[in-house]
Amino acid sequence: MDERTVDVAGIPVRLCAPDPGRAASLAANLAGFPDTGAEPRATLTVVAEPPSAADAAPTRPPDDELLGMRFWRVGDGMVVTMAGLVLHARGSEVVAYQPDPEDGTWLEELVAFALAWVLGAHGRFVLHAAAVARDDRALLVLGHTGAGKSTLSGACLEAGWQLLGDDQVVLDASTAPALLVHGFHHAPAVPREIGGAVAGGGAALGDPRDRAELPRNVLWAGGVPIVAVVLAGHSDDEAGELVPATATAVFPLLLQSFPATVDPGLRAAFFPVAGDLTRLPCFELRHARDAAHRRERAVALAGDVLAAVSRDG
Repeated sequence: MDERTVDVAGIPVRLCAPDPGRAASLAANLAGFPDTGAEPRATLTVVAEPPSAADAAPTRPPDDELLGMRFWRVGDGMVVTMAGLVLHARGSEVVAYQPDPEDGTWLEELVAFALAWVLGAHGRFVLHAAAVARDDRALLVLGHTGAGKSTLSGACLEAGWQLLGDDQVVLDASTAPALLVHGFHHAPAVPREIGGAVAGGGAALGDPRDRAELPRNVLWAGGVPIVAVVLAGHSDDEAGELVPATATAVFPLLLQSFPATVDPGLRAAFFPVAGDLTRLPCFELRHARDAAHRRERAVALAGDVLAAVSRDG
């Protein structure tokens, strides 16, 4: 058994896998978190065999479906499936069944939910969100797929900002009233149309959104205090727009960004944290219509957010 323990936003998490290949898949998204000798408070285990009949996914319809995953509440735990993989989460223990070693990419997707499950009980929340930072101040960026989170991520990275994640981050609420954000080392992908050395140097994915995948080492680990929440979107204006966002617009997106809200207990834990985030300065950053100017305008608008926070602070 291949074992190591990593510190994820202050929580020691033991990773266990039966062979180096599966261990690499399990650890891939956690590459930005350091190893630790502390006693583990949660465990993620991969097994090479398929689940037994008792551990297989229930035959009844799922209780929830989200981001390609299907969820069943079973006792005080959860069963999750994605692309044929089965994951059991209960308390601080998560077991993922990966009989085919080639399913490492799907395992990475399930790892995010596994962490959302085990970390939620410790005041840490894995969010489907982006985060960029400058001068030890972070912007938490929300938006549905295609809203422009990766555009803002790539633009700010090109301009010398720190990128903590373009799609997944870890929010640490244990230091409230300050809320910290940590990088989640899922390989970022940015639209090639924004241009610049960052997007141009990435590996073309050939996907419908024409994105370039960047190496994980461009990401910053964190944690950085969140000073504002930004809703990404698109504008018909040539220069883009930055407008205040209301709590009623931000709060639903925050709940949707936390996949573990399918569990009632974790939803209850995240609810007040989402409320705290809506009390921070909130903005809608609408990207410029013209792709040729989108990158430089995105950075300018992000800088305007920090400037506004400084004036109000």
